[in-house]
Amino acid sequence: MCVQNNSGTVKVTNSHDSNYTVEINGENKGQVGGYGTTAAFTYTAGTAINVTITQIDGYLVYPSVFYGSGTVTQCQEITIIPN
Repeated sequence: MCVQNNSGTVKVTNSHDSNYTVEINGENKGQVGGYGTTAAFTYTAGTAINVTITQIDGYLVYPSVFYGSGTVTQCQEITIIPN
């Protein structure tokens, strides 16, 4: 399917107990729950991505924010795990 669609996958896996929002290329993609929850997004191969993952709850003063970037490759996965 990925060859036919010329696509790859961006996965965000949350290893924390707090919930996070996921933003890819400035577009809000929703939330990722805690404890190993994974969200997957499909993009056309060759697409440059910039990911921002922001903590929603469970922080005292400021939320944790994680950043990642890369280029989607056909039939490959980019996995981002905030830590």
